[in-house]
Amino acid sequence: MNKILLVDIGGTSIRSAYCDDSISELLEVKQELILNSSEVNEILSNLINSEDKKISNLIISVAGPKINNSIQMTNRDYSLDSENLKSKYNLENVFLLNDWEAIAYSSAYISSQDAKIIKKGNHFNSTSLFIGPGTGLGASILVNDKTVLTTELGNTNLAIDALLKNYNLQNEFSDINNLEDVLSGSGLSKIYNHLHKVDISSEEIFELARNGNQAPIDIISAFIKTLANVLSDLSLTYLPGKSIYIVGGLGRALMEFIDQEEFNKMFLFGKSKNHFEILNSIEISIVTKKHMALYGNLNYFNLIQKGLI
Repeated sequence: MNKILLVDIGGTSIRSAYCDDSISELLEVKQELILNSSEVNEILSNLINSEDKKISNLIISVAGPKINNSIQMTNRDYSLDSENLKSKYNLENVFLLNDWEAIAYSSAYISSQDAKIIKKGNHFNSTSLFIGPGTGLGASILVNDKTVLTTELGNTNLAIDALLKNYNLQNEFSDINNLEDVLSGSGLSKIYNHLHKVDISSEEIFELARNGNQAPIDIISAFIKTLANVLSDLSLTYLPGKSIYIVGGLGRALMEFIDQEEFNKMFLFGKSKNHFEILNSIEISIVTKKHMALYGNLNYFNLIQKGLI
């Protein structure tokens, strides 16, 4: 039986899974770290040319903006082109997606058991916002379960000065330029270093906070406030009346630190009374399920096969 290969290439790792033509579940899910761009070619080739698989279809999501059939990665000197991959490996189909395009398509695989609601709401349209503060900051919009609008939200620089005040910082640093510098795992490390002169990873910051250390607790609280502020502005920008989904490992790590009542106050803070009804109606959840880009790749392929997109 022919296999479908699902691949998600991020800045630091490649996640992959196989799927049979007749099955809608991920098989043999694995994650491999990548240290340099040449490793991407090697890992991808090994996955496609696996001796016990006959790959006919490749669906691949990549961290970078998609222009026509190509993606140049944002944080790595590496690019992919779907037609080149199709020809090189003699595949029937190659579909190339932006990573957050794939994550939006994963909506079909999010059940009530896969998402923890941190702000209740009332659905008023069919638009969902997906956002993920991870290594960087990604976001996308899903309309009617099949139309995806991707963004480069993390590379915007609106409201940076205001958001830095959440951390008791002024914008005087040459390495804080974009939204992901104040709302991502790498940004969290960067800001911690500016505040405490210690080079530490976001994972270490969360671990210290779990152990009761006050400085990490304070910076995570500021991060949550920043997230609430940004989601509030995005809610008025895109009107995601179906839901907002926070996706990724950092989002899952935030769950134990979020006070839902306080989060709701920060989400509404500074907005006019005329917009309270809209903002109160927006539901926000943290997705607890892993490998969402791979699930999105699979759903995209299924929609293509059914002629729905």
